[in-house]
Amino acid sequence: MADLSMPTCAGDTTIPVDEPSELTAAIRVGERLLAHYGTVDGGDIFAYIQAHGGLAEALRLLLRALAAERGEQP
Repeated sequence: MADLSMPTCAGDTTIPVDEPSELTAAIRVGERLLAHYGTVDGGDIFAYIQAHGGLAEALRLLLRALAAERGEQP
């Protein structure tokens, strides 16, 4: 049977990936929520309720990330 094990490498060969800050991630999520829930067509009450929840969540995430960046407790 053939040896399929990986050769041993000296040192860490992984590529470091910078994680986005909490504020950057919150902004991206907020932008997506606004894009999805930002406009409501017609008089569909369920669409208004869904939009309100999405926009409230976007605002909550942004405020939490801002508080974390300032070192405050949410």
